[in-house]
Amino acid sequence: MSARAQRVTALVRRVLRRVRRGETIGALEIPSSGAVVAPGRLRIIGWAVPADRPVGRIEVRVDGETMGCARPCATARRDVARARRAPGAPLAGYEHVVTISGAPGQHLRLDVDVIDIDGRSMRLRGADLEVGVPDANLPTAPSVAAPRVQRAASSDLRVVVFTHQLDIGGGQLYLQELVRGLLSDPGRSFLVVSTKDGALRAELEALGAEVLVLDAPMVSTEVYEARVAVLQHITRAFGPDVALVNTMTAGIGADVAVRLGIPTIWAIHESYRLDDYWIAAYGERGVAPEVRACITRALSTASAVIFEADATRAVYEPVVQPNRAVTVRYGIPVARILGAVRSQDVAAVRRSVGIDGDATVVLCMGTFEPRKAQGALALAFAEVAGDFPHAVLVLVGDRDDEYSVGVRELVQRLGLGHRIRIEPIVDDPYPWYAAADAFLLASDIESMPRTLLEVMAFGVPVAAASAWGVPELVCDGENGLLFAPRDVNALRTVVRRMLALSPEERARLGAAGARTIAEQHDAAGYIDAYRRLLPAIAADPTVRPADVLARSSSSKLT
Repeated sequence: MSARAQRVTALVRRVLRRVRRGETIGALEIPSSGAVVAPGRLRIIGWAVPADRPVGRIEVRVDGETMGCARPCATARRDVARARRAPGAPLAGYEHVVTISGAPGQHLRLDVDVIDIDGRSMRLRGADLEVGVPDANLPTAPSVAAPRVQRAASSDLRVVVFTHQLDIGGGQLYLQELVRGLLSDPGRSFLVVSTKDGALRAELEALGAEVLVLDAPMVSTEVYEARVAVLQHITRAFGPDVALVNTMTAGIGADVAVRLGIPTIWAIHESYRLDDYWIAAYGERGVAPEVRACITRALSTASAVIFEADATRAVYEPVVQPNRAVTVRYGIPVARILGAVRSQDVAAVRRSVGIDGDATVVLCMGTFEPRKAQGALALAFAEVAGDFPHAVLVLVGDRDDEYSVGVRELVQRLGLGHRIRIEPIVDDPYPWYAAADAFLLASDIESMPRTLLEVMAFGVPVAAASAWGVPELVCDGENGLLFAPRDVNALRTVVRRMLALSPEERARLGAAGARTIAEQHDAAGYIDAYRRLLPAIAADPTVRPADVLARSSSSKLT
C-alpha cells in the first residue's frame, strides 16, 4: 500500500471511530474545502445523522445567504449505517443544488446546518471555495436547413410521437390517455417512438398506432448523431404532419423534428430548472454538451410547449419562444375511476392485504425514489405513531434498488413491525386507494402528479408537500392539507394533523378533493386541447397556442 493510501485509510478509520462515538453527526463531502468551482449550478452532497433525534431539515448557505433546504434522507449510506444505530442512518445522505456566482478568484464560504426534528441546530464543517472561470459556452447545435417533410394533401392527420418509455407511470399514462382519445377520431394515424418498451405498448398497437422502440444514447455525440439519422429516416418514411414529444427525456425526437422541418408540440412534465434537469436525469457528465445544445435548440424553436402547472411553465419560459408556452391542466378518466370506486369492496380489499378493518390507513403511493421522500415519511410517522395506535402507514412502490433497500432498513430500525407496511410497485393502484383513509405525498419535485389526481377522485383526503404545481391543485384546509417540502418536522406535523381529524372532517376534505377533480381535471379536457392544437400547428406552425385554445373552457391559458 502506498504512503498516500495509508494516510487516507487512517483518516477514514479516525472518522468512523468519531462517527461511532457520536462525535460526528454529519459531513459536507462535495464540494471539498479549497475546491475551485465554476459559476453556475453546483451540486452539494453529504450525510447527516443528529446524535439523539431524527433529522428535521438541512439548511445550506453561501456567504451567509440562505440557499434553501437540502433533500434529507436522500441516499443510502451503508458506511454510516454500519457505524451508527440511529434509525435514520441507512438513509443518511443529503443532496442539494445551489447557484454559485462571482468573479474568478473570489472566495466563498459554504455552510451546512443540520436541524433535528425538535429544532436543535448543529453546524457541519463547511467549505471554503474559490470561484473559477466560467465553463465554456454550450456548443452551438449544428445548423439545419429544415426542409419540411412533404406529403400529398389530405384531410387526414399523421402524428409522430416521441416518448421516453411505455411502462406504468404518470407521464406514460398521460400519453396513453391522449392517444386513446385521439385515435377515436377518424382520419388520425400515429407512429409512437419510445426509448424503452413496456406494458402500455400492447394497447397502443391494439388501438391502431404503430410502435417502435429504439434507445437514445446521450453520452457520445457520435452515437447520438447516428441515432438521429436513423430516426430521421423512419420519420420521413412515415410522413407526419406534426410531431408530439412527451417529456424532456424524449428530447431527441424534438431534435429530429427540427431537422426535418416538422412543426412540434412538446409536453414537459419535469419540474426542474433546465440546468438541474440534466444533472437529475443523467448526472453531471451524462449528456454530451453538443447533445444538450441540440435539444435546447429544439426546445427554443418548438411551436407549442405544454405544461401541467404554471410553476413549471414559469421556469421554462426563458428558454421557449415568446407566446409558445401554455398551461393545460392534466386530467384523468373521471367516469372510469368513479366506476372503480363503486366496484371496490373496502372490507374485502383490507382482508386481502391483511389490514384490520378498524385501522386508520395512511397511504403513500409512488415509485420509491429520493424525491418522493418515503424514508422521511417513515421517520415522521414513527414520531406520532404512539399517539394514534390504530394508524398504519403503507408505502407502495418498492422497486428493490439501493434507495428502496435503505428505506426497508430504516423502517426495520424503527421497530414498528406491521404498523409500517412496505409493498412493491403495483400495476393497479385502485384497491390501495379504496383501502386508504388518508393519502400523503411528500415529494419535493412534482408538476401535477397523477397519483394525487386519482386518489382525490376516490374521495380520499390528501396531505401533500407544497412543491411546484401541487398548490395549484390542493388548497390547504379546503380540499386537502399542505406542508413545506424537505422538512421532516413539517411532515411530522401534517401526519399528526391528518390523523387528529375526525372521520367526518376527513370525509369533508375528501369530498371537496373529489369535486375538484371532477370539475377541473377530467382527461377529456386536455385531450380536447390537443385535438385543437395538433391540426392547427400542423397547418400553421406560427399560430399562437393560446389563440387556438382560447375557446376551450377546459384549458388554463395565460
